[in-house]
Amino acid sequence: MRADKKLLIKTLKVQGTSCEVIKVFRDLPRERFLSPDYNDLAYADRALPIESGQTISQPSLVGLITDLIVAIKPKCVLEVGTGSGYQAAILGKLSVNVVSVELHPNLAESARERLKSLNICNVSVFDAEETIGWKQHAPYDGIVVSAAAPSIPKSLIQQLKNGGRMVIPLGDKFSQQLTLVKKHENKITTEKVNEVRFVPLIGKGVWDT
Repeated sequence: MRADKKLLIKTLKVQGTSCEVIKVFRDLPRERFLSPDYNDLAYADRALPIESGQTISQPSLVGLITDLIVAIKPKCVLEVGTGSGYQAAILGKLSVNVVSVELHPNLAESARERLKSLNICNVSVFDAEETIGWKQHAPYDGIVVSAAAPSIPKSLIQQLKNGGRMVIPLGDKFSQQLTLVKKHENKITTEKVNEVRFVPLIGKGVWDT
């Protein structure tokens, strides 16, 4: 194992990342989700640029988000914002069926190719529609939103099962709070987790409301 990957695993352990999630980080090659130009930084705990002006989140944040979602042992998770496909791959390796949607067709296609090459067959990547989410397979046990919104999109609340969880960055276009959303008997509660910075979520009824 690369020395920098060993250091990342130690960082995740200190953070309190679960053993099952750490095992996936150990087994999954993050460099496969990056341009070869960033191979030397593949296991640095930092966000890195990918195509179309997007980013791949730092591993510690991916670990945190994953633990928040898999705590309820979901059978199917919606990811809004596929990006490189790394978060979807992490969830897929945990035997969670993942439906992932991406606004940029080139990113969606690249993610499909990466997932196929890694034999991750329980993740489906779709080109995003105008409405946020993917109604065709709703409702979902969990939803991961990999872009920032000023408030929780109504369409995602509708697509979340009762008893389900959503993790979403909420705030303005420059800084947000990673927020854990829980739905119980059609009522929503929220819990702030930590400060983050994501690219803005694009779609109907997000920043134009």
